[in-house]
Amino acid sequence: MMSPIEIPVNRPTAVTVPVGDADGDTTRCRWSTSSNGIDECGGVCPPHSLPPNAIIYPNCTIIITGQTVDNWFAVAIMVEDFISPTSTTPLSAVPVQFLVHVVNSPSCTTEPVIAGIPLEDSCTPITVGQTFHSMLIAINHCGASVTIVDISTLSFSGMIKGDLIEFNTSTYYKTLSWTPTSSQLGYQVMCAMALNSQNAQSAQYCFKFYVSQNKPQQLRVLQLQRHRPLRQLPRQRQVLRQLQHERLRQQPQQQPRQQRQQQQPRQQQQQQRQQPRQRQQQQLRQRRQQPRQRQQQLRQRQQQQLRQRQQQQPRQRQQQQLRQRQQQQPRQRQQQRN
Repeated sequence: MMSPIEIPVNRPTAVTVPVGDADGDTTRCRWSTSSNGIDECGGVCPPHSLPPNAIIYPNCTIIITGQTVDNWFAVAIMVEDFISPTSTTPLSAVPVQFLVHVVNSPSCTTEPVIAGIPLEDSCTPITVGQTFHSMLIAINHCGASVTIVDISTLSFSGMIKGDLIEFNTSTYYKTLSWTPTSSQLGYQVMCAMALNSQNAQSAQYCFKFYVSQNKPQQLRVLQLQRHRPLRQLPRQRQVLRQLQHERLRQQPQQQPRQQRQQQQPRQQQQQQRQQPRQRQQQQLRQRRQQPRQRQQQLRQRQQQQLRQRQQQQPRQRQQQQLRQRQQQQPRQRQQQRN
């Protein structure tokens, strides 16, 4: 649970506490109490520690309205699990405490919104050693005069969060990367909250992971989910698609030098390995082409010889006719004399 939660003055605000049970039991929330020698709240027991008309629901949603700017309140609740939805005897109880701060209402009354993957209140199955990559997106609905200054997070060890990046005047995001270890088996909860330049906070955006040693227990995770994942708004889906497309387009440009340097020797080795194969393939092609080339050369020779013969035939005929005439001339002369 993130703390403090800032709420605008004189405006009822809903605060949802993310809960989960590893056994899939029913969970409920109630105010902490101090009675019969058992102090669950350490001197900050509701309703005296909260503004008037604060309400808590069994699904762990709290409605609170601050009436004076800069007032601080300590919220103390108990999260209990039950064997069935109708049971009234808790199996166990866990205390949760956080602070609420009342602030002035911003000039833009539209709060920022958090979107991302995983979806809010969803549970993602993951195995030990499997790396998870995603992003948290903050959407600003107050125009260019207001900016997102931070996406604050509350998470477990090992979650690597990138710097806040401005995609455009209304969209900001942070990247997430996490590889779970064997010490993180079971439920892991992460929450995020966007803060704009007018000190207005978004509602908490929380989601869970269920870490297993081997194959993700998809059916088990579905049983453990307390809420169905909320549907994303069309605007959020559009922003997610744009960001994912932009990241894919920029990945080759943002490739680290070390990765490039590591890839260069690999590429050289691959080229060296491929060179003998390429030579063998080239030699094989040449061998296959040699009979074809010989046949083509033989055909060309035959065609050339045929052309030469065709060219020589008229000459031979003329020469033969000339010889015949030369032989006939003496005979004709002798006949004339006789």
